[in-house]
Amino acid sequence: MQSLWKLVAPNKDAAEKGKGDGESGEAKKEGKEEAVKEVNVGAGEGEDVARRQVSDALFSISTDEFSTAHAGVPQPAWVDVLYSAVSSFHSVTAVQLSVWDNILGPTGVRLWACRDISTSCGVDEDELYGAVAQHTLSGEIFRPNVGQELDLQFQLFPSLRSMLCVCVFEARARNTLQARASKRPSTTANVRSRSTLKYSLALVLPLDRRPLFLASHQVVEDRLMMLAMALQAMLGEDAMDTPDVAAAAMDVFKQYIQSTVEEIDYFLTPPSVGKSVSMTLAMCTTLPPPLDAEGLARALTAHFAAKFHTVVIGIDKGVINLLVDFLSFFCPFSSLHRCRRVEDSEGVSSYRPDLMVQGISISSVQGQTDWLKSEDMLTSLDGTAVVEVQQDRVLVLQGLTPLHFAKERKEFIEFKVHQMCERAFGADGSESFEPSGSLIEPMRDVASPALCMVETLLKMPVSPSLREDFLLHWKMNMWRKAYALVTFVEGELAAGHTLQVVGPTGSGGDGENGDGGSGGGRIEASMMEDTSSLYIDRDAQRRLRSALNLREDAANRMVLSLADLIRPGVYSTVMGDQAVIGARVVELLQTL
Repeated sequence: MQSLWKLVAPNKDAAEKGKGDGESGEAKKEGKEEAVKEVNVGAGEGEDVARRQVSDALFSISTDEFSTAHAGVPQPAWVDVLYSAVSSFHSVTAVQLSVWDNILGPTGVRLWACRDISTSCGVDEDELYGAVAQHTLSGEIFRPNVGQELDLQFQLFPSLRSMLCVCVFEARARNTLQARASKRPSTTANVRSRSTLKYSLALVLPLDRRPLFLASHQVVEDRLMMLAMALQAMLGEDAMDTPDVAAAAMDVFKQYIQSTVEEIDYFLTPPSVGKSVSMTLAMCTTLPPPLDAEGLARALTAHFAAKFHTVVIGIDKGVINLLVDFLSFFCPFSSLHRCRRVEDSEGVSSYRPDLMVQGISISSVQGQTDWLKSEDMLTSLDGTAVVEVQQDRVLVLQGLTPLHFAKERKEFIEFKVHQMCERAFGADGSESFEPSGSLIEPMRDVASPALCMVETLLKMPVSPSLREDFLLHWKMNMWRKAYALVTFVEGELAAGHTLQVVGPTGSGGDGENGDGGSGGGRIEASMMEDTSSLYIDRDAQRRLRSALNLREDAANRMVLSLADLIRPGVYSTVMGDQAVIGARVVELLQTL
């Protein structure tokens, strides 16, 4: 396009001869032919096709498109470029903020370009800008208001070779947000500042990243929701009515987008390492020191209990990589791209939230607290287990239970969003979040199924196919138990659509609804209530653990964590939220 501009620009006057008012079509044609003739001076007769292509291209491209394509023309005011000629994102095309204008309908507000849009989508920024706004908000006028809630959506956009991960939310109308960004005059100037509008924050991803996105969609959606929550809080501040303050706040928000896109791009870019799993450790007859059968089984127990989110940390890179490969074997195949060995090129040098298995090599074991900060661990969607490879032993630290971790993370997200909002308006925001307790603790017990498997594996003949089949069989057996547990819980739910917990023993009566008697009290909970308030009684728990041979707490937690991956909420349904149970018992005692 630039070379065409250089050829045509000196001869543009010749083409303008046929563009005056009142001139006939023949005069215009003569002007075009003269321009083409000037461009192709000295061309041979065999270049007629090339001349026609140049002519067609010249008069089919508008002046605006020429100015946009020209390298010297700056980007439009509503576009922020987050990439450079030497540094570009691989898996994120753009991030766009749109709003439902009360008169104009879906309207773009700001576009943050993360890579060359014309190359990724086949269209320019202007077409993508309008298409994303229409695609994400065109049907929102018919939907009820959602208040402070966030609505996550996933949409395919084949015509743009893209897919959209969208978060729709409501926030206060801000004229200052659209004053610089919109190409058309904003109609929100007549909207009272306390009225609300619907916004959409869309993540534009290449369509060929769909398999990786589906394997990591929860992580991507979680990070997008944090951005939307921070923006929603920023728009709720009265300071956004001031243009200068709003511009400064959006500049800070751009930095949030930059760091978030870098994290998402890391998850959606397939690494050269971590695709395959080495079976070196599984082929050993004698484990390399400081590993032993019990330590390996303990690490496997914590690995399952943490839903495969495990950090292997230590000094010896060789042992760390052996453990990373062994633990990665038990992860879902679709999540292997989220496993990282200790490598000089693509390995992690510090803790990365939401990686499945990651190896970290440190110069001193005493420095592990510098690598595992509470805020980083709470950024992850699930708790993290830590396998610390020391010189003489392997120390295993297990993460919090899903219920406990979810509460800590909820408080952390609220703190983080508030901190992001404060920083956007110039506050220091340097304070750190302190959880109510430690996020990891030494693991006391080892699950007997894991220990039995490791001991049997070391005694088997050194046959790669035999040992690999044995591990696959054991892995499938654990998943079968998890599916059986989910089926059992669904059966309990369908039995009477109520779940019960054993209450305190009374002194008389039939025991129904806490009236006393040897049968004990019972508290009924509707299925429509929050998942944390649903739990099965102790008799059902005993029958379940006996049927699945899960009498040990460690083995029970391994299978429960797998079941929670299959059907989120099963863990709390089986174990119950102790805080909720205690509150119900107190309430029951007060009614007696």
